[in-house]
Amino acid sequence: MSTCWLIVGGSGMLGHALSASLIAQGMRVWATTGNHSMAESQVSTIPLDLARDFDAGTLLDQVKPDVLVYAAGLTNVDKCESNELLATRLHAGAAREFASASQGRCRFLYISSDHLWDGTTSNVVEDDPVHPLNAYARTKVAGERATLQANPETLVLRTNFFGRGLPWRKSLSDWMTDCLRAGEPLGAFADAHFTPIAMPLLSDYIVRCVSSNLSGIYHCAGSERVSKFEFAIRLAGRLGLDEKLVVPRYLVDAGLKALRPLDMSLSTRKLAEALGHPLPNLSASLDALSNKNIA
Repeated sequence: MSTCWLIVGGSGMLGHALSASLIAQGMRVWATTGNHSMAESQVSTIPLDLARDFDAGTLLDQVKPDVLVYAAGLTNVDKCESNELLATRLHAGAAREFASASQGRCRFLYISSDHLWDGTTSNVVEDDPVHPLNAYARTKVAGERATLQANPETLVLRTNFFGRGLPWRKSLSDWMTDCLRAGEPLGAFADAHFTPIAMPLLSDYIVRCVSSNLSGIYHCAGSERVSKFEFAIRLAGRLGLDEKLVVPRYLVDAGLKALRPLDMSLSTRKLAEALGHPLPNLSASLDALSNKNIA
């Protein structure tokens, strides 16, 4: 079992969730931080501005990790549209430097996205040709290709996760829960589909994938395709809140700056076969979160 992990982008939502999971399993965890700090006191931190030049090899020689997880990025899709150069640097340039430096030093894992297609196909598989609609997706595609080229042993995990957010960044489920608990109508897209997985479960699967010595591209997501509308209703039910507050909205009418695919669902069959069991459905993900962890 790998005992020392370095999470680049550790102060993000997934970075916090993965850190907590690893520490609970007795691992040593280092994390790079940008504008925000780590809430987990047992994590050793390294301030790092990924937008500037840095020496990835020197950093890895300092930490000596067994595994490096690249979880950094600009996740606001509309901001990527206005800052594609920055998104490219974060998603591809800096990631490539860590992937290259990791050869001969540690395992390298790149966290990617379900946003890479045009939304005309459900449950896409790993080999389906990508068709990005926006800058966020283009730069994540570039990141996948750059890291795999720099280090052929790279493990790319495409995903879409939910769970407890951070004081400076609310998650989708945070936003939905806040609306429901306030008794306010919650508009959720009935025409947008995805395959979400809870962050605690995703964190567990990251460890399993590394332990299984996987490399290449895998879809690590929920096994159940749902609309954002259905997701909100089931979240409300799980929390004992009023499901009638959830009302359908439509992405095609939202007028968002960046184009979004209507269907981001991922097939998880390849990873299920590699690990020997199916990926969790939405009920399992909701069950994995206590009320405290949901919001």
